[in-house]
Amino acid sequence: MFCKSRRGILPLALMTGVLSGAALAAEPSGTTVDVNPSTEASGETGMRTLEIKGPIFMGDQITTNGHGQAQILFVDDTKFVVGPNSKVVIDAFVFSPNNTAQKVSISAVKGAFRFITGASAKNVYAIRTPTMTIGVRGTAFDLAVRGGGESTIAMHHGITDLCDAKRQCMEAKEGSVVVAGPGGGFQSLTGLARRQKLAAFFPLARAKLNPAFQVTTSIDDANGPGPGDITNPTASSGDSNRDHDNPPTHEHEPTDDDPPDGRP
Repeated sequence: MFCKSRRGILPLALMTGVLSGAALAAEPSGTTVDVNPSTEASGETGMRTLEIKGPIFMGDQITTNGHGQAQILFVDDTKFVVGPNSKVVIDAFVFSPNNTAQKVSISAVKGAFRFITGASAKNVYAIRTPTMTIGVRGTAFDLAVRGGGESTIAMHHGITDLCDAKRQCMEAKEGSVVVAGPGGGFQSLTGLARRQKLAAFFPLARAKLNPAFQVTTSIDDANGPGPGDITNPTASSGDSNRDHDNPPTHEHEPTDDDPPDGRP
């Protein structure tokens, strides 16, 4: 069911969350812990460039270019990283006075992401891509969404319940790497295909992240390492996967089909 607003047509559930009270609409759902300035957000507050310790609101669309990155801490201690060449919408983040979430809905449109669950009940979280819906159970995972909608999840810890567009569902366990394509269905990757996918589309395993956003992982292969056998390298204070003294020199304009780390 849909409802009109001055900005167009929005789902009624989202309108209810946004418009149920001025205080709710104005109160941020989270805060950026570290950010590359090549990151923008648009929502009820208009278009803005994200800054460290800046607010994140329900309804925000966050977009990065080939060098952008945002590390976001939500009010319930959920940790979320938006990698380079990425777009995501915080559809809903409704929380209680005790700062636990009642409903969390995130749409990952394209790019690379990391999600680490916080203090809320696990059944309140839903992460959606064009080809899968992810339900979490005490989870840390990386996610890659390519142009055309193909989505790959790399499970660091815990378990997720995955459902495709046809409502076919499976359980993804710790250490697994699972792909959902536009045609529906799931494929668990092994061997060379798995290593190639991890190397090409999971840049956050190699990114400099705040310690709270790093993960140790059980993802490895008999024939070679996975994306992060040890924690990510730690960023220096105020730095976020960028080198001010050595800026990138290539002129390639990223497209939806480029790897999310911005390589041509």
